[in-house]
Amino acid sequence: MASAGQKLTQVTVTEIHSEPSLCLLGHMTEGQLNTFNDFKQNLTSAGLYSPQIISDDDTEVMRASHDDATLWRFLRARQFDLVHAQKQFRNAQDWREVHSVDELFITFPVDEFESARRFYPRWTGRRDKRGLPLYVYRLAALKGPLEADLNGTPNERRYQRIIVLYESMTRFVLPLCASLTDRTSEKSSAVTSVTTIIDLGHISLASMWSLRHHLQQASVLATANYPETLNTIAVVNAPTFFPTVWGWIKVR
Repeated sequence: MASAGQKLTQVTVTEIHSEPSLCLLGHMTEGQLNTFNDFKQNLTSAGLYSPQIISDDDTEVMRASHDDATLWRFLRARQFDLVHAQKQFRNAQDWREVHSVDELFITFPVDEFESARRFYPRWTGRRDKRGLPLYVYRLAALKGPLEADLNGTPNERRYQRIIVLYESMTRFVLPLCASLTDRTSEKSSAVTSVTTIIDLGHISLASMWSLRHHLQQASVLATANYPETLNTIAVVNAPTFFPTVWGWIKVR
């Protein structure tokens, strides 16, 4: 019961995407594991992937070009269709070369990185009960100076900021949470996706309309090049116009 003077706020939660059985790399059926190994072999034959090389004394000579978590996400994104998964993976690698993603991530200014985090879902430093990183995005915060800053950023630079933030997720946040085994049933289970809470409280339809391109840009980039990184999206304080807004930003 709320004490005197406390204000009770009704919170409406709308879960729009959840795949609890597929959030961990270790949760594979025998058939999925066989398909996954075939996928790695196909990528190797196509020159898109270099497997780990281990010497006779079990010391690593060369690391794999991509970790299993990354390959697993692309395969899942195409429902284990080897041909379509390889096509999307190739397209993503071409995209990385065009945008010099590796160099961009290494050379991106730290102060700008910290500033860019204000405009997108931000990792709270916490995990959900399954061990997945917990991100929070409060759109009402994108008002006034923040909105002016966002709109004043050139489109290309804004796109680069999104890239760097996703690289931080896949290079740092996901591996870090995967190394913590207190909430996973198997020590070999690699965390490959996140849980995101989106708070739509105190935001108008007009504000959502002005942010639609900002949201669409991040959604399209992630779907094509960082597939299956969103395990669960929970929308809190969803207004009545939420279905309309979701139709604007979701990738069809």
